[in-house]
Amino acid sequence: MRLKTRGIVFATCGLGGFGVALFNTQLRPIGLVVAVIFFFLAGTAFSTASLIARSLQSFVGKPVRAEVWGRPLPNSGGEAFDVVSISAFGAGLLIRLRPSAGGRRSLLKVAQPKSARVEMGRIEIGDAAYVSWAGTKLQPARKAPATVLLASPPSESGEDPEVVKVCKT
Repeated sequence: MRLKTRGIVFATCGLGGFGVALFNTQLRPIGLVVAVIFFFLAGTAFSTASLIARSLQSFVGKPVRAEVWGRPLPNSGGEAFDVVSISAFGAGLLIRLRPSAGGRRSLLKVAQPKSARVEMGRIEIGDAAYVSWAGTKLQPARKAPATVLLASPPSESGEDPEVVKVCKT
């Protein structure tokens, strides 16, 4: 089902929950809970983060390098990661990464991405509200754009890696 269609279905269910809450006092709490849940799901389906998450699905299961604001992720030492999953939750883009050498997976969150540009394996996202890694909000560098860089390690044949760049200008 397309995201827009899914969003319309969720919004309709939310309106149904709101209608139940409005016209049936005994079911009002349940109707309001249903309405809030379905309106949140509709918001997620209509968000830019959902569109971006869908376009990044080809990176799931692949090794990547990650940078935020021109620097490797904190405590990563520039090591490679495997992309475990990419999803949207509300207006946030959630990228779960696990060190390629093994270890616990961590969450890279790009909050409220506004737009994306896709070109030959490269995705550039403009105007993210903030970026966090493993639950810690990362401070932007003053002279570097706010970036998250995901790049497949170079192949042995020397081909250019696929690059995904998330940035705030």
